[in-house]
Amino acid sequence: MVKRRTVVGKRILAGALAGMLVFTPTVPIPDQFGIGMKTVYAEAVTTDDGVEWEYGILSDGTLEIIGVFFENITEITIPSKLNGKKVTSIGEYVFSDYSGLTSIVIPSGVTKIGESAFFGCSGLTSINIPTGVTSIGEYAFSGCSSLTSINIPSEVKSISAGTFEACSALTKITISSGVTSIGESAFFECSGLTSINIPSGVTSIGDGAFNGCSSLTS
Repeated sequence: MVKRRTVVGKRILAGALAGMLVFTPTVPIPDQFGIGMKTVYAEAVTTDDGVEWEYGILSDGTLEIIGVFFENITEITIPSKLNGKKVTSIGEYVFSDYSGLTSIVIPSGVTKIGESAFFGCSGLTSINIPTGVTSIGEYAFSGCSSLTSINIPSEVKSISAGTFEACSALTKITISSGVTSIGESAFFECSGLTSINIPSGVTSIGDGAFNGCSSLTS
């Protein structure tokens, strides 16, 4: 099956920008859209594994992955650089609903994982969030129902709403001491989770953060 995903900031912008990107090398996205300034390139970059990547240039000159195209691939390594520029961000919805993916490697230079970036990746069994990631968006791993364990880096201060919602195979999660808040429904319906250690520095736990965690004993 061939899959293609192009997402630019908020999902609502994708269709509006599609026509602009066909013949225009770069299109600046105004700040009023609420996603920050970046330059979007229509031209895809193909890596040696046959995956095509679309990206935006952030204000600091680094890149955000905003689209991906691949065929019959179950394991993907996100490149640390594209066209000589460092990749630091995985955009919103980029891998959402790619149920055939079983493993994704995120490079160490990434600092941000966008909202719903891996939403519905139900076949995903392995993913490592590297040290240096400071921000994980809402519902980033929601519906990753085959994911069994995950480690949250010490630089992450907040677990956003629904981040691991419906990760039913998740049995183990390590929350670093740097986390201070856990959002609503963050672990909702994580029915396989048997234990979790909440650091003493956590001062806020949102509504329903652990609802449906039917196997949780400690």
